[in-house]
Amino acid sequence: DELIPSTTYRIAAIAVQGKATGKIETLEITTSAPDAQPAVELTEGTESLTSLTFTASLTDTERAAFVCLEKTDGMALPTAEEILADGTAIEQSGEVTIEELASSTAYVIAAAGANGTNLSDIATLEMTTLTPAPEIVLETGETTENSLSFTATLTHAERAAYVCLAKT
Repeated sequence: DELIPSTTYRIAAIAVQGKATGKIETLEITTSAPDAQPAVELTEGTESLTSLTFTASLTDTERAAFVCLEKTDGMALPTAEEILADGTAIEQSGEVTIEELASSTAYVIAAAGANGTNLSDIATLEMTTLTPAPEIVLETGETTENSLSFTATLTHAERAAYVCLAKT
């Protein structure tokens, strides 16, 4: 309880069992500045069909959280208080992946942090999930001397076009 604000401390510990000792483990931890202004920074990562990955960098935060919202015209972002109360916690700086999203959809990720009663500005990032490639599967139908038939099954496609040429 008597540590100095804004100071980095090194902690060293060793486990002992009888006369045997384990290896020394160390950890560096920095105390927060008094009334430090927390900050959250978001950096775009990767997109897939149903997930988005971004990096969250936290500075002087005791807690942080994010929300992921489908982007709409004229959308209003939640406040920092709402993000911290209702959002998904960010435990530490690093990569965050949001899964089970709709493909081909634009999202806004909003994050906030807090240090005591001090709140960070809201950090935002816009990302879009990927669009699946259109696919077509052809199956042979009935044929006669002068005609043939086939079926085309489309996946992730609105329409298809085809041409029929004699093989030479």
